[in-house]
Amino acid sequence: MSWLSRVTRLLLRLAAQGAPLAGVFGEGWSPAGGLMLYWAESALLFGSTMLLLELWIRRTRPPLSALQAAGIRPRDVAIGNGAMFAIFGLLFTGFLIILVANGFVELQALLAAAAGLPWVLGIVLLELLVDLARSGSATTADFVRRVDAGSRRVALFWFVGFFGILAAAFTGRPLVLFALFAALKILFEIGGAIERLQPSRAGAAAKVSF
Repeated sequence: MSWLSRVTRLLLRLAAQGAPLAGVFGEGWSPAGGLMLYWAESALLFGSTMLLLELWIRRTRPPLSALQAAGIRPRDVAIGNGAMFAIFGLLFTGFLIILVANGFVELQALLAAAAGLPWVLGIVLLELLVDLARSGSATTADFVRRVDAGSRRVALFWFVGFFGILAAAFTGRPLVLFALFAALKILFEIGGAIERLQPSRAGAAAKVSF
């Protein structure tokens, strides 16, 4: 991946993190709505990863054994991460219904966060276009990183987002907990960008190159 592509993707990643933050702290959106936007962004990234992986497999037709050796099993990734994102989304929706019904979350402030969805969708689509433009030079190592990042996003939502919702409901301090989640999410995305710069990762491509 060229330096221009890396910088572009990093800026887009940071922009995607900034949209919920700007809405919650600048426009008065509900912190739960901000978390909803982060979930939507991560779910869209998961979808784009699966699309790019499918296109890459069709183009290069790598041996299944080599993909498995690299830790990529497309069906397992689709079922595993996809199911975890979907279950989190359902549980999150259920929590929101309960919180709204009991007056912990204002419905209007929650609905206002929907204004951020077009921004998040647009940024993820731009990232997808950048990746499609360089898909011909993508390697197995690139997809190992993408799949690993997706799995870590799942873990971040379950261990921070899920328990953060419970903590917010019982402590009455959702803004502080949202800020903590947002900070961890930004650090996660920056860490992923730094990982893509590591030259040692390039060796992974040589082990399973086709």
